[in-house]
Amino acid sequence: NKEKFEIKMVPLTTGEEHMIQTKADFSLIDNNLTGKLKIVFTGNERTDFHQTYQQLPVTSQQEFLENMLEFGNSNITSKTTKTSDLKNRELPVVIEGESNLSNNVSIIEGDYYVNIDFFPKTLQSYMPDEKRTRGYDLNWVTAFEDELSLTIPVNKKFADIPEKLQVANDNYSFTGEYIVTGNKIVLKKKLLIKKSTISKKDFTDWVKFLESIKSFSENYITVTAK
Repeated sequence: NKEKFEIKMVPLTTGEEHMIQTKADFSLIDNNLTGKLKIVFTGNERTDFHQTYQQLPVTSQQEFLENMLEFGNSNITSKTTKTSDLKNRELPVVIEGESNLSNNVSIIEGDYYVNIDFFPKTLQSYMPDEKRTRGYDLNWVTAFEDELSLTIPVNKKFADIPEKLQVANDNYSFTGEYIVTGNKIVLKKKLLIKKSTISKKDFTDWVKFLESIKSFSENYITVTAK
């Protein structure tokens, strides 16, 4: 400002302001596992979505949306049914659709083994191997918040419920828990990345953290007769 200037502190952001929220309600009917899915992107996650989506040819945008609903998981097939106004970049991005997870259902001696969880493909790309010599720049802090439910027939019950997982340090944290109410089970997960860089010296802890989440996501729920 000519001969004068101001010094202002730029406030730190948290992952809570840059979030991907997922809500899904699935039902198990016979051998089919289907349901409705909704994803909401806010903050930098919203900006990142638009930077990719708006540059795509119109003929590729629908496929991109459905890929978002499938999370890079080949066992999921999805169809987009509704979105927010994607021309307005100031609004949170909302994608809604119908998904089929029937490939995540196995039947052994009359019992069903069902998986409604998944390991984020975005995190898989930050899993270092022994050849990597540099750390990672994640671009920004971020958070994933999921609530995934499964409803089963009234003549069935849940067994072998996975144990709660809670891991945390100063840079990132994760909580995952299954809650059973009658013939419905709800999986609640929250992943918070509090620091936007992962140093090479922190790889050991970082890999253990990702492996624990991946292992949790591979849990199967047992559905058996009452």
